[in-house]
Amino acid sequence: MNKLIAAIMLLFFALPLSAQEWIKVAEEYEKNMEYLKQREAPSLYSFTNYRGDVLSKKPSPELCIGVHLPDQKAVDDLKELGIRCVRFTIYWNDVEPEKNKYSPEALEHYDRIFGVLLKNGMVPAPVIHGNPPFVSFRGRGTAYRDFADFAAMCASRWKECRYWELWNEMDSDFTDLFGAKDSRIPQEARGRYYAEMLKTAYPAVKKANPRAIVVMGGVAGSITDFMRGVYKAGGRGYFDIMNIHTYGMPLAWSFVNRGLEAKRVMDAFGDGTKPVWNTEFGTEAGSYVAAWGKPESLSSFDDIQADYLTELARLNKETALYDKCFIFQYLAASEGGKEAVEELGGDPEDYTYGIMRSDGSPRPAFEALKRLAINKDLFRF
Repeated sequence: MNKLIAAIMLLFFALPLSAQEWIKVAEEYEKNMEYLKQREAPSLYSFTNYRGDVLSKKPSPELCIGVHLPDQKAVDDLKELGIRCVRFTIYWNDVEPEKNKYSPEALEHYDRIFGVLLKNGMVPAPVIHGNPPFVSFRGRGTAYRDFADFAAMCASRWKECRYWELWNEMDSDFTDLFGAKDSRIPQEARGRYYAEMLKTAYPAVKKANPRAIVVMGGVAGSITDFMRGVYKAGGRGYFDIMNIHTYGMPLAWSFVNRGLEAKRVMDAFGDGTKPVWNTEFGTEAGSYVAAWGKPESLSSFDDIQADYLTELARLNKETALYDKCFIFQYLAASEGGKEAVEELGGDPEDYTYGIMRSDGSPRPAFEALKRLAINKDLFRF
């Protein structure tokens, strides 16, 4: 506990939480780790859809990754890592800029992405989001039907894709479709609105492709409050896989604590046999600086990133906390934190989440994950 307390006191000076609050988080992490070590991992996941069909699958903890623009180079690099499941975004607003009018160029763009992934034996796991100009929270009833139509089109056009994640961080202000841009609307209410969308989109996706598996959008904020809203609104049978995001320092704290929080909420609503995914976890220098100050150099931060990612890949393999967890992200990009490290030298992009540098060369995290070969017992390329 001494190392944790030392970390807490550093966090106390950097972040707007009291020392007592950080101690509570640290103690929760310690208890959760003990629980994970002692618990018996599930032998089977199952879920019941809106028609009452029971579907089952065996747990197989797998390390996956997000890629902004999957191309042949990315695929070749991921094969070196032994990673096959790739999350990328299909932007609704790009594909359908006007209602019922699809952009041929955007469709061809995603045709190419699916083509390169499937040709190489990769598993696509797209997330669909992005408000087109003809939808709004005020007209959410129509907007949810429009989204259901679009998601069904995707599931029908790319039938070889089984996983479909419906929206991204819908509890946060990425979008106004579920009320998140209005601070007066609490998380539980946002969950209820999201459930309304699921009740429309889930049957539409399943009708378009009965083999499709619907993944909930990654919850970024309060899991308990948001999911309480989803369940109270009757959303239980309208998603197949629960999904959260975990960030912050120390990275393991949110990875473990939020994962078990999700499972406890699901248990409380009789939904505890479903799989849980973590479609975004990772670290960048901005979070590190906020917690502990500037790293000595890009090299030292690279080593920290490599240690964090391999530690959590091992942890998930050992505990089966998540059925799939996705590193954020393959290639360095502008996701924040750069301004905190500009004077340290090197390309500021290389202090962001990517396991590859902005010039396409590997960071130490890439080499460490390659040595780890965490998925080697699941498949071979």
